[in-house]
Amino acid sequence: NYGYRYGPQRVFLGTPGNLNDESRDYNTHLILTSHNESNKPYFPERCKCVQELINETKSVNSNADFEKTLKDIVRSFLDKCETNKEFSWRYYFLKYPKYDGSGLYFWGYTKQSFNQITLSREKRSANSWSTFLWAATVEAGLGEKYEEEDDKLGGIDSPTSETQPLMFKKIKLSLWWDEFSWKIWDIKYKTKNKLRKKQSGYFERLRSKFPKIQENGWLHVKGKDSENYTIDYEDPETNKGYRIYDTQDRIKLIVPIIKFLYKMNSE
Repeated sequence: NYGYRYGPQRVFLGTPGNLNDESRDYNTHLILTSHNESNKPYFPERCKCVQELINETKSVNSNADFEKTLKDIVRSFLDKCETNKEFSWRYYFLKYPKYDGSGLYFWGYTKQSFNQITLSREKRSANSWSTFLWAATVEAGLGEKYEEEDDKLGGIDSPTSETQPLMFKKIKLSLWWDEFSWKIWDIKYKTKNKLRKKQSGYFERLRSKFPKIQENGWLHVKGKDSENYTIDYEDPETNKGYRIYDTQDRIKLIVPIIKFLYKMNSE
């Protein structure tokens, strides 16, 4: 609610990225000042947020003190999330600051949704990418490798689709995600595809190391969901409801799996 909304599903959160400085400054200005029809319901919350920040920082005497105060505020918020095991999307944006992009995001089912896409430009396009998948890829130490090893890794920001997975080309397996789960399966990321013999060998090695991965490749992330939710792992497009918050850190959950997939992919 502290972002600037372009209609119901596109939100600018002020993150630095691919937009030029003038565009970023303009959008950040809108976050703090705009109360047009799309943003009017959220304007009082943003005002309160800025006022609280002013109160927290009114005694600082330098940029260094200001930065330290901000970091203390962030650390306090993260500590509270980790103590209570309540990981909202806000937690991930602060904990894993690798959500590279324009600062503009496309939200999924609802304004609380974990189905987020980082937009590569102000309009939605094919070479946007999965926010959580990229953060997990970077956290696993594969950010630079993804950029350099085209023969081993692919997907994510492919111009063919904004829902591309992280592809491990040698072992022919892919990783992608939805509102409630991670999924490891065929490189073409078709849920109903049957794994071939060689793929199955790698997949079974992965499952023997991480037995919580289901036989069909799903790895459910525990959390609190809306009351009307249903999850169909065979046909995720029929899922209803949304994730309110995770009760386990979905990035920490998948990082060791990404590392093991990369290890098999490099053998």
